[in-house]
Amino acid sequence: MRNCLGGPKDDSTDQIVKSVFTFTRGDSTLRCNGNDTTDQPILQNVADFQVRYLQQSDGATGDTKIQYVTGDTVGEADSGNWSKVQAVEICMVLYGDEVIDIPAGSQYTDCSDQKVNFPTSGVAARRMHLTFRNVFQLRSQG
Repeated sequence: MRNCLGGPKDDSTDQIVKSVFTFTRGDSTLRCNGNDTTDQPILQNVADFQVRYLQQSDGATGDTKIQYVTGDTVGEADSGNWSKVQAVEICMVLYGDEVIDIPAGSQYTDCSDQKVNFPTSGVAARRMHLTFRNVFQLRSQG
């Protein structure tokens, strides 16, 4: 097993595979840091990046409740909420390099399912924006 940077090295005694992703809005870059190494850019032209967790818990009446929550809601690793996480949803909006003619008032749907006007200024102006979303199941639902 390897982290997002291909580590740890084969001769490492590190038993943990750790991938830490950070999104830097200033330079529109998604970066990865793994097992306390120097972070590396892994994706550019990122307009938005969000992670949500699919949490399954038993309701007060015995029914099963499934909901999307943020990392703040799940809490610290020892909070007990992580055992309820069944899946992780990754969403990102990427924009192109090529400047194109986009009709005034055109919109795209962002990671929060909101309609957003295409930017008219800045590095992402007049560039196509595409939203990519995928759900990764971590454990089977009981």
